[in-house]
Amino acid sequence: MVPFVAAALLTLAATPLLARYARARGLIDRPDPRRLHAGEVVRGAGAAMVGVFLLCLALGPWLLPELMPASLSLAAGLYVAILGGLGFWDDHQPIAARWRASVQLAATAGLLLALPVPDATLPAALIALSCTILIVWWVNLFNFMDGSNGMAAVQALFMGLAVSWLVVSAGTVGPEANQARVCGYLTAGVAAGFLPWNFPRPRAFMGDVGSYGLAAMLTIAALLGLRSGSLQWSELLLLPAVFAVDSSLTLLRRVLAGRRWYDAHREHVYQRLAADGVGASGVLMFYTLVNLGFILPAVWFQRRYPEQSTLTVLTVYGLLIAAWLTVSRALDRRQGK
Repeated sequence: MVPFVAAALLTLAATPLLARYARARGLIDRPDPRRLHAGEVVRGAGAAMVGVFLLCLALGPWLLPELMPASLSLAAGLYVAILGGLGFWDDHQPIAARWRASVQLAATAGLLLALPVPDATLPAALIALSCTILIVWWVNLFNFMDGSNGMAAVQALFMGLAVSWLVVSAGTVGPEANQARVCGYLTAGVAAGFLPWNFPRPRAFMGDVGSYGLAAMLTIAALLGLRSGSLQWSELLLLPAVFAVDSSLTLLRRVLAGRRWYDAHREHVYQRLAADGVGASGVLMFYTLVNLGFILPAVWFQRRYPEQSTLTVLTVYGLLIAAWLTVSRALDRRQGK
């Protein structure tokens, strides 16, 4: 847990420095119909999380050489730096969606060349293409879900700790398993360190640099765990299920309604619940309870009974989709849609 504590304390100390920089550069989100907050809040302070994560990766091969080989740290650090840098740039000067997607696709393809996903049952090219599309969608849906106080940070905290727990419980040894565990703890640590500045009263927003960076960190931890044999695909599909369902169905709803999916909005169920009177704290508590009371037991069940993994994933997603549709329709009726 040393990486977790160190990352949390460093991020806690670094965030106000980045918030001061953001204010000096005029990176401020002001209230408008697309946002939930009431006052002016600086954005882009999530650069503290990216910086601390990269610092820990840089120091890791010297401080913990048996846990963090330099070759793995280089691939992980480069990917986080590219996506975090893309978000940092976008926070300062909005980038067209096609250019953001191009950088994400290129960086992810490069990552999978350096750390290919092992699978003897499918052609390597098909695996690489599928994983690239899946990871890029994950990076963007995580960014879409960063629209309410604490949501993205708590999800990263949950997933980072869950990945590390799964790697430890698997008992796998080797550099990739070690680094998957460390990266999970680091991701959870930077998220925990940022959280007091974002919840319950938002004094800083992480911005695209923070959401892209956290998604990249979680990708690295998951990919290393998968390569080491410590994690299974079914577990990696279950852990982000709450975010995946809300973001994907909201996107589908917008596309079917003829709206541009990449435009800023507040149509996610979590945003609509927060605006409908539940509040950011209530929404965060609800989503956290679903993760701890439903997703985590499902992951445990899948690990204990791996032969039921497909059924477990389908059941979890089916129930979440049904819940999303029920809540969405109830909100439509309440809001007269």
